[in-house]
Amino acid sequence: MVAFTKSSALIAFTTICGVANASLLRGLTNSQPCQWYSDTALIVPVQGKTAPAGTIGTCSTSPSGHCVCKDGMWAPSLSSGTTGGKHHNTNIGSNNNVSIHINSSNAPTADPTADPTATDPTATDPTATEDKCYALYSQMSFNNLVQEFPDNPDSQAHGFATCKLCTSGTMTCTANVYGGQTELIASHIHLAKDGNGSSGSGPPVINFCGNNGKGMINDGTDYKEECMQYDGDSALNNAMEGALVASTTDGQTVADLVNDIGTDPSKYYMNFHSIASWSHWQQRANGGEPAGMCRGVMALSSSS
Repeated sequence: MVAFTKSSALIAFTTICGVANASLLRGLTNSQPCQWYSDTALIVPVQGKTAPAGTIGTCSTSPSGHCVCKDGMWAPSLSSGTTGGKHHNTNIGSNNNVSIHINSSNAPTADPTADPTATDPTATDPTATEDKCYALYSQMSFNNLVQEFPDNPDSQAHGFATCKLCTSGTMTCTANVYGGQTELIASHIHLAKDGNGSSGSGPPVINFCGNNGKGMINDGTDYKEECMQYDGDSALNNAMEGALVASTTDGQTVADLVNDIGTDPSKYYMNFHSIASWSHWQQRANGGEPAGMCRGVMALSSSS
């Protein structure tokens, strides 16, 4: 489409013959396509509609002062009228008094409720932020960093988790935990305070499954579902929905957190907590600071 300049003659069409509440339509003269537009900037065309053949409008570059729509293009016209057409005068700007002939049988019908200044709804918003997703995984093993206590019934616990985290806020993980014996009461992604997701520890930043009951691991953000328990030797928690932990992320947005996990996953780790582990650590001098039963550093599979 050719952009409008001061040297181009802007013409306006109003389909007033046989069309109720007609909307203003516009086009360019002087060797431009006979396209109809619904906005003054000539950006939003009336799709599939062109000015009818024989439509005549004033055209300063034509010897006769008029242009005619011929073979889909505006061309100089020797005549100032057209047989069977309807005449309408309108004023565009301060110096463009134009005279248009419209064939009422061919004039396009526009939505009478449409905003003539509206932009094309199918156009891409250049300011929109693209949703980005990261596929990650964690191979969890028994947390021998802090869980070596006598007669621990979950000392053989291990597992594997796959996650898809998106900046739009969609966060899901599927985890299969093996070898433990006691009830699973919480699952999180944590940020290690020392930046080492393999051996460091830190607060949860995303909650997955868990028990919201009193006396359980409560960080101020509810778990969206309870953890599935062992069926035989394994506990499959499929498509757990994640929730941002507001109390530990200091106003960080979901998008910022997800991007940080996706670009530097080794700072983060995933874990599961069991009732045996939680009960043991509640009795310790650290004031009941929870420590995961099994854990594994986050790693990136792919991003999109």
